[in-house]
Amino acid sequence: MWIAIHYERILAWFADRPAVRRLSVILAYALWIVSGAYYVYLRYQGMVNKDWADGQVFAYTQFVFNLMSAISLFLLSNALIRRPKAVWTRTLGNIGVCSFGIYLIHPAVLYYYRDIPVPGGSLAFHVYYACEFLSALLVAWGIAWAIQRNFRWAWILFGTSSVPKKKATASR
Repeated sequence: MWIAIHYERILAWFADRPAVRRLSVILAYALWIVSGAYYVYLRYQGMVNKDWADGQVFAYTQFVFNLMSAISLFLLSNALIRRPKAVWTRTLGNIGVCSFGIYLIHPAVLYYYRDIPVPGGSLAFHVYYACEFLSALLVAWGIAWAIQRNFRWAWILFGTSSVPKKKATASR
């Protein structure tokens, strides 16, 4: 709460000290990686060796990892937004524009995808679920994008968007 109240002063302080800003970004990413590795280590010890960590240690590690994940994603998005012409920036922006449509359409994609039987092999099992994720995202994104681009009434379903509209051809 204190950070939110004094956000402008903190931002100005970091703007005046670029070396501190760079060091804090590096420290944030390092803490994210270390806390994630320790979290995986605790889970591994519990699952494989049945040596579960104390509940508070596990909870604090998970909390630090989740907090640093959010901070790392903010830092990554800040770095991406500074490059508006980059392909990743435009792609993620388009996913953001179509996100409500993706949210509405992806359950139908998953419903039909899950008619495919799950393979028994270890690698095939993981590939199956990776393809399930990708198909739900890409198919739902394609449908939402096409509807928003080609139909004027799409805003009723998905809200207003900035997807470029299809240009009307001039008839002579």
